[in-house]
Amino acid sequence: MAITTRNGDDGSTSLPGGRKVPKNHPLIEALGEIDELNSSIGFARSLCAEKETNALLKSLQSGLFSLSFSLAGQSGKAPSFLPLESQIASLEKSLPHLSNFIYPSGTPLASSLHLSRAICRRAERRLCELLEIGEAQKEHLVYLNRLSDLLFLLARKENQKEGKEEGWQG
Repeated sequence: MAITTRNGDDGSTSLPGGRKVPKNHPLIEALGEIDELNSSIGFARSLCAEKETNALLKSLQSGLFSLSFSLAGQSGKAPSFLPLESQIASLEKSLPHLSNFIYPSGTPLASSLHLSRAICRRAERRLCELLEIGEAQKEHLVYLNRLSDLLFLLARKENQKEGKEEGWQG
């Protein structure tokens, strides 16, 4: 498969099924945000020595591929957010209650997870645009909303494990 096809030199790209859209179409923008999110989670994995957390992050990357395929029309079904909810519930039980905002920082892994969370929120905003024009399902949006919550909690867990302070006293 050739990487350089020159088909996009006119500022358009093709979707599965042959539909051509401009490269700045909201769908392409959302797919780009999801790709950036997936890459940032890959970076977090490179910082993660714990096998269980690394495996979870890898599964999140797989979910993002599924989400992209669904949005691009290669699969009609959005990935399930139910596994994310069970992970969220488990992590929430293990962490202290939040009473204030926290700094998005800490260990390198926690910081990279906070960055992934922020990228996830941006992708979520892009998906809202797609919902408005009928090119996304509500389940797509719910998936990213749960994922951003999970990334937040994973960052907190990492900082707690390493004894890093997280509170903001503004």
